[in-house]
Amino acid sequence: MPRPKAGDPSKSDFVRQNLNVPAAELVEKAKAAGIKLTPSLVYKVRSRSGGRKTAARRGRRGGKRSGNASDFVRSMPRDMPAKQVIAAAARKGIKMSANLVYMVRSKARTQGPGGGARGRRGRRRRGQGGAADTVAFKRMALGMGLARARQELDELERGLAQLIGS
Repeated sequence: MPRPKAGDPSKSDFVRQNLNVPAAELVEKAKAAGIKLTPSLVYKVRSRSGGRKTAARRGRRGGKRSGNASDFVRSMPRDMPAKQVIAAAARKGIKMSANLVYMVRSKARTQGPGGGARGRRGRRRRGQGGAADTVAFKRMALGMGLARARQELDELERGLAQLIGS
């Protein structure tokens, strides 16, 4: 294929200038302009140059949307069956599955009324050392040497015995 003449846009430039046109229409438009394009080239150029603008995609949805499906589920009463939540969402133009309803509600239940960001990971009771504490202890003991670690532990035991009074 001959190179484009000076001033003529390249194939990629032609695609970039028409980001909001569907690929099939763009191929026809290019054919009319004397440029040979394939839909796969259109998709490839768009993916490398950031593709279509998100505002253009939103504009094709047909109406304004406020929030998302998860927000909609949270706004509905918890005792409303999932089937009714889906029907109410469909009337508002929101598509969702029953699994989404169950998942959003279970997440809300585990987070509690405060909607805490910490979840279950942050809760740890005192006195219950986990595996990470054991690993840290072993590393510290090996770092200071086993003989010295034993001395320190014996000293700790004696100190605790004096405190307790046994």
